[in-house]
Amino acid sequence: MFNVLSAFQSRRRTQSGTFNSSTAPSITIALADGRSVIPYWFNDERLLFHAERDWRFMGSLPRNTTRAAIVSVAEAYFRGFDQARGELRELGLSDEFFEMARRYELANAEWPRT
Repeated sequence: MFNVLSAFQSRRRTQSGTFNSSTAPSITIALADGRSVIPYWFNDERLLFHAERDWRFMGSLPRNTTRAAIVSVAEAYFRGFDQARGELRELGLSDEFFEMARRYELANAEWPRT
């Protein structure tokens, strides 16, 4: 009995630690538009990240969220992201601004990972 309780407490301690994407269990889910997301399991949640830009946190969902619900949330996120870009264009932001933002995003994506 002591071993079971000890193992449970050890598991609980490691689950409540700091999030580390290199050790957290995860899967990659491809979306219909060619994008993909990664839900990481951590402390009874699924932390959702953009797969190609793993520094882009998209939100957290309950651990028991289905794959279909994750896909729906991710697609809504990307639709909103694309809509916001369109609205910024309508406000008059120049193509040069969007090019600068794209270069900034690519530079962040290429940072060495530790």
